Amino acid sequence: MGGAGPRIALLLCFLIAIGGLHRDPASGSLRIIAPAYAICLSCATDACAHGITRALNSALHSTTRDAVSERFRQHRDDFILERWFRNHVQRAMMMMTEQLVSASMMQMMSVGTFFDARQMQKTLQTYQTLTARAHKDYHPSVQMCSFGTLSTSLASSYMRGEYNAHALNAYFIDRQIRHGRTAAAGQEGVEVRSRWEQFRNDFCNPWDNNRQFMIGPAAQHICEGDNAETVNRDVDFTRTVDYPLTIRANFFAPDSSTSATDTDAIFALGRNLYGHNVFWNIPGGFLENEEYQDEYMYVRGILAKRSVAQNSFNAIIGLKSEGTPSSVDLGENHMSVVMRQLGMNDDDEIRQYLHDRPSYYAQMELLTKKLYQTPQFYTNLYDKPANIDRTRAAMRAIGLMQNMDMYNSRLRNEMLLAVMTELEIARAQRVINDRIGSLRASGIRRVEP
Repeated sequence: MGGAGPRIALLLCFLIAIGGLHRDPASGSLRIIAPAYAICLSCATDACAHGITRALNSALHSTTRDAVSERFRQHRDDFILERWFRNHVQRAMMMMTEQLVSASMMQMMSVGTFFDARQMQKTLQTYQTLTARAHKDYHPSVQMCSFGTLSTSLASSYMRGEYNAHALNAYFIDRQIRHGRTAAAGQEGVEVRSRWEQFRNDFCNPWDNNRQFMIGPAAQHICEGDNAETVNRDVDFTRTVDYPLTIRANFFAPDSSTSATDTDAIFALGRNLYGHNVFWNIPGGFLENEEYQDEYMYVRGILAKRSVAQNSFNAIIGLKSEGTPSSVDLGENHMSVVMRQLGMNDDDEIRQYLHDRPSYYAQMELLTKKLYQTPQFYTNLYDKPANIDRTRAAMRAIGLMQNMDMYNSRLRNEMLLAVMTELEIARAQRVINDRIGSLRASGIRRVEP
């Protein structure tokens, strides 16, 4: 009600301005009359009317603005926020948000499933790749089995051959120095007679010497035996040592597989090749004299040189001596297969070539030569790269063993050359010593160069 007074005043001024307000004399009441522009009231001036109108307009404007603002507030709070937004928009947005979240989760689940599937496919691909590579790289190779099987008893046969070579070397040294356990330890000629009897029984050939053994009164006393397998083996290096891949000789533990014929032939051939005649027995009193002790040391120097020359022979015998018992299965079941691939189908022929216990030399013969003469070796090279690398590694390993054998052979050659050089130097030294002695005997004390 605070705004009623200005409103009434503004209304009165408005009525006076438009027509005038007068009291009726008869009744004493107020009434509006026609405009009285000529009437000039003291309060109805322009300034008063303007102020009243302005005040009335301001009051109406403020009231109207407040009423409109209140209506807008009520419309915003009661209708828009409470009824329309909460009941319709907010609920719809919540439902839309829930639907969008659910759809997004479903989509992300699908995307995650794709990621999982991709990772799983990559993992499976890696596993399958590694599995295929493992199958390819570790698939057994027949070629590798051949190398591994043919070298099973190689080391043991080599050690057996080394022992046989040392045993043979010890025997020949004992013979040269006339050791008490040898036939040469007896009286002079005993060793020669023993060798002669062995020749008559084992190595004598009636057809030799222009068949002189077959005629004459004493012919029946010369060749006691007539064995075509052993004749002349005491002088035939090719048939006794060079040709066979395996010599049935075993000085480690002789058994039923050892051949007495091969053993006797080796000893007889060695006695004929190195130190055919042994030195005479030197009496003990001769050795007690200091003047003759140098002669005995000279004899031992000759024996040392002979042992160097004989070492090559002993080494060859050791390499070709029969292998260990484990090589029996190797020769019968594996090495014979390689020989059959080369066209040797007769079992007796294979056994004669390899013997029952193949030697180290025979095994290396197959690993370094015969194995590469079979067409299957080259067809087996059409294999997986890993197996080819393994085959190459096995071939290099066998090549290293062969190089070691060649190295040992060259060492023996160098020792022989060193002994030959020593002999030549000794011969030249004797010539110079003889010249110096002759010059001293003629009275010349100094020889100008």
